[in-house]
Amino acid sequence: MGKMDDSDRSNLIIDRDTQMVYDSRKEIDLIKLEKAASKGVMQAQEEKGLLVNPANASPTVPKTKPWANLWKKKKQNNMDYLMEAETGNLQGMVDLLDPAK
Repeated sequence: MGKMDDSDRSNLIIDRDTQMVYDSRKEIDLIKLEKAASKGVMQAQEEKGLLVNPANASPTVPKTKPWANLWKKKKQNNMDYLMEAETGNLQGMVDLLDPAK
């Protein structure tokens, strides 16, 4: 490996908990960071008792168009599939391809 110049080094994000290195220029790395961050936030909210029980929550009306929601879900599914492929999780890939799930 060669030396890394300062412009490349400024785009790297290091997770101090897992020692993983992410490149902020890559969309897949940003998605991994968002998932890790959201898991941490969810755990903190559960510990503090701030999460709302879905059974007690009031129903909300979606403010987006139905097609926008479909494309958002499809994009998320594709990114999840790529992450599973990147990590070598074959069962996770099969589960994401199964339309019944």
